[in-house]
Amino acid sequence: MQFMPFSPVDIRFATVQAFNELLSSLTEKRTLIVASSGTLGRLKAVKALGALINAQSSCLISDITPNPSVDDVRRQVNLLKNEEVFGRIIAIGGGSSIDLAKAVSALQGLAKTHEASYEEIVRAISDKTFFDGCEPADIIAVPTTAGTGSEVTRWATVWDFENTRKLSVEHLGCYPKLAVMVPELTKSMGQRLSLATGLDALSHAMEGYWAKGRNPLSQALALDSIERIKEALPAVLERPDGIGAREQMCLGSLLAGLSFSTTKTTACHSISYPLTMDYGVEHGFAAALTLSQMMKINAAAVPELEKVLRIFGGVESFEGWLKEVSQGIQELRLSAFGIDEDGIEAIAKGAFTLGRMDNNPAPMDIDSVKKVLKNIL
Repeated sequence: MQFMPFSPVDIRFATVQAFNELLSSLTEKRTLIVASSGTLGRLKAVKALGALINAQSSCLISDITPNPSVDDVRRQVNLLKNEEVFGRIIAIGGGSSIDLAKAVSALQGLAKTHEASYEEIVRAISDKTFFDGCEPADIIAVPTTAGTGSEVTRWATVWDFENTRKLSVEHLGCYPKLAVMVPELTKSMGQRLSLATGLDALSHAMEGYWAKGRNPLSQALALDSIERIKEALPAVLERPDGIGAREQMCLGSLLAGLSFSTTKTTACHSISYPLTMDYGVEHGFAAALTLSQMMKINAAAVPELEKVLRIFGGVESFEGWLKEVSQGIQELRLSAFGIDEDGIEAIAKGAFTLGRMDNNPAPMDIDSVKKVLKNIL
């Protein structure tokens, strides 16, 4: 039984002081820093970051939007035109910053001789012609949310809004070289973001547990992650400044990322893409909306799912936990996001992403997806 490719990422938990010291020790390589202006404003305590940004050998990308698109990648790659290829990229922030860093690393060679077009970016991602004319950069990923797991995976999500689809930059060279978990940095998240990213991590863990590509390692990591998130997410929402719960959420998210990095996600994520693309539903909420429905559907195909059910006390208790943890922040029903029955047909048709829906252990067709959606109206 093989567990490869498993994560080659050097993972470290650090205090803000230790993170400062790490940044201060970085020398030699040209460095690209990817962090939104909002993130930079919240990281004033990280003095070494300011010094690194101002270094002659560094460049900064701070114009970062949620759910990075092909156009975002094209714009950033072209801004680096005529620049020497960056050997190191430091990505600080949520999944959007880390995904954008991976995409820029993989595609920065496109703009060596000319400005890359939208079509060239799409073609390179579709044909998986990454790192053309350049070596993978050493990516240092520093998540400031506890949810995406992007700091330990080899792919990045890029949204092709012109063709209403989700693309995936996937290559072993996209694995970060180093992931630095600084739980204190996640304290800047508000309740809504803490909930959305926490539910994203939970979705990663559950889907890593039941995916067709599951294995004993992915399931062991997922179970540990689920147990931690079950206890820590309500605590984080109740006491946002509590560092202990923040640490547990960071660890739970990391374990979930390691789990699904070996399996990929399944129907929940596949159905989430049109919800995000067409209705702007935050990714974590979009993925979590169908968790309980898919748990019921997948139970027959994955008998060991009983271990997950025991953590919550059964499907009904899991639904109760979801309702309670989300109360007062975001109701997890389609109608709460302005989606009614008229939208179900189009959502179902757009829910079949290759490598995600077909990775679900129980087979799904359009009618079964429609049924799932109607049950969460």
